[in-house]
Amino acid sequence: MNPLYQDVSVTDVYNPVGPWKPDSEGMPWQEIGDCFGKNIMVALEYTADLLIQGNHDEATIQRWLEGAKQELRDTSPKTYLMFRFVSATRSEMPWQGVGVPTSAVGVHANE
Repeated sequence: MNPLYQDVSVTDVYNPVGPWKPDSEGMPWQEIGDCFGKNIMVALEYTADLLIQGNHDEATIQRWLEGAKQELRDTSPKTYLMFRFVSATRSEMPWQGVGVPTSAVGVHANE
C-alpha cells in the first residue's frame, strides 16, 4: 500500500453503450452511453489520422476504423463504458519533495 494514503477505495461502474431495450428511452445511463458513443467516433477518426501519420498502412487503418465504427453503431458485441472512481485519505506521513517517495514507487492503490 502507498504510505502516503490510507482508506483507499476503488469502485468500477459499468455503463452500457447499447443495445438498448425499448423501455429504456430517456434514462440517464442511456444518455451517457449515447454521448460516449458519439465521442468515441470522433476519437477514432483522430486516432486513425495519427496512425496514418506514423507510417502505418492506411488501408489497414481504414479497415480497422470502419470495423470499430460498425461495432459502435450496431453495439455488437454489447458494449460498456467503465468509469473507475478512486478515493483515499492522505496519511500523516510527511510529503518528501516532488513526486512519490521511493518507498511507494511501484505500489498501486489496489495492492
